[in-house]
Amino acid sequence: MVEFALIAPMMMLLITGVFSIGMMLSNYLMLINGVSAGARAFALSRGVEIGSGSSATAITDPCAYAITTAKQAAPNLNSSAATFSFTYTPAGSSSGTSYTTTCSGITLNSGDTVQMQAWNPVVMILYGWRPGNINISAQTTQLVQ
Repeated sequence: MVEFALIAPMMMLLITGVFSIGMMLSNYLMLINGVSAGARAFALSRGVEIGSGSSATAITDPCAYAITTAKQAAPNLNSSAATFSFTYTPAGSSSGTSYTTTCSGITLNSGDTVQMQAWNPVVMILYGWRPGNINISAQTTQLVQ
């Protein structure tokens, strides 16, 4: 019994650490999936209409559309705490323009590139101890079609 009393706290710390790291890794994979889907939606949004028939509307803000798509692609992620940014670079240009949540009025052309980045805080808990927030991030670059 004495041996169990000495080993049990260390085993609980190890087990909760494995679970906590697993949850953090799951959030990271969801963030990567969301950013990938959002950047793809941004790159393919040129000339796209949402809806069908007479209720179809053209996408006028590809950044907002990409954020919505990213949040839908990662439903279990705390998307209210996520921060998104975009860098739009026209074809043949060496510098891009940065956007955060909106980029209405932007003209997308074939061959342009868009980079989407996202950050999301994750709380890690080890056997009741909170070492602090860890910010996970993901980014991807897509070519406008």
